[in-house]
Amino acid sequence: MVTVKLANGTAVTGLTGANFTITLRRWSGTALVTASETVSLAELSSGDYQVTYTPTVAALYVLGVVPTNALNLPNPDDTIQDDVQAGTSSTGPYLTTRAAVKTAFGIAGDDLDAAIDALLPQVTDQFQGECGRVFAQATITEYPEPLSSVVSRLFVARPPIVSITSLHFSTALPRAYDATTLLVEGTDFIVCDGDQSIELAVPLFVSRPIAKSARLIYSGGYAPIPADIERAVQEILAVKLYKATGKLYHFANMTAADGSLQGARFDDMTPNALAVAGRYRLSVLT
Repeated sequence: MVTVKLANGTAVTGLTGANFTITLRRWSGTALVTASETVSLAELSSGDYQVTYTPTVAALYVLGVVPTNALNLPNPDDTIQDDVQAGTSSTGPYLTTRAAVKTAFGIAGDDLDAAIDALLPQVTDQFQGECGRVFAQATITEYPEPLSSVVSRLFVARPPIVSITSLHFSTALPRAYDATTLLVEGTDFIVCDGDQSIELAVPLFVSRPIAKSARLIYSGGYAPIPADIERAVQEILAVKLYKATGKLYHFANMTAADGSLQGARFDDMTPNALAVAGRYRLSVLT
């Protein structure tokens, strides 16, 4: 956010990118280099301008915004610097977005944008770890572990199953994933159990070791992310933002009538987030 005012406090309105010298650089190795991302400037309100860009690599960015001398401002050489770490602990996809978090909690301006961006991978990893699964839809290769040497059902790690590319079952060593071990959907197996598992038409026997006897290529997961999951993750992120102000706790409940607070919690999980995680926690039926 850039605020432009004259010495007497009058807001300067109607400016465009042409009224500023805008530079965007990022660290590459040990030096700052010119970044190629597009930078946009838009007026949000009288004298307040938002400068935005979308980082495309994991790097420290430095954004410089200098009003031109032609504006006759009191401090025309002031530079706004914005340091952003992009792609920190993981590259996504995340279970919510910065825009959705700001909308959900009525967060205006961009003061918290960097903090929210830094928390997105953390809360995604935390919630997925609580549930023991990954939610975003993708096409992946898995080697489902049979529950015993007599195999009648295989559970996948990223339900729900959307489509299956191939399923091979190899009972010999070394494993062979070819035409001789290919199973046919609808004939040799079906998808069942809420699209979480595959049931074989005829149980197969594999002598030990049983690891990698089955190879499955499939598309699984959610697209879009279910609304209750996204809300739960947003709540966890909001708690972390609250604690970033120096607080070590949050309150689990507030009575609207008198404003009383109940149930101080020192973890980051709200009751709703715990309930949602319980509904989606991955379990294997035996």
